[in-house]
Amino acid sequence: PAYLLHIPGTLFSPWTHSEYTPIYYRVHGKGVPRTPGHETVELIFMEPKQAIESGLMAAPEICALKRAVKGEAKS
Repeated sequence: PAYLLHIPGTLFSPWTHSEYTPIYYRVHGKGVPRTPGHETVELIFMEPKQAIESGLMAAPEICALKRAVKGEAKS
């Protein structure tokens, strides 16, 4: 099942120089993540603390991740 975590509203992307409205869900998965053929991004699984400290996450993503971890602690 997927769980809605965070909808921060419309934001401005410094990468695309345009507005976007992210919606973050907690989903369950296993195995190795696969990247679509047209993407040049490498996907990897990280522990939450490592992901947050990597400097590669935007503030809304960090908020969603913290909510996911908090929700799993209650489960």
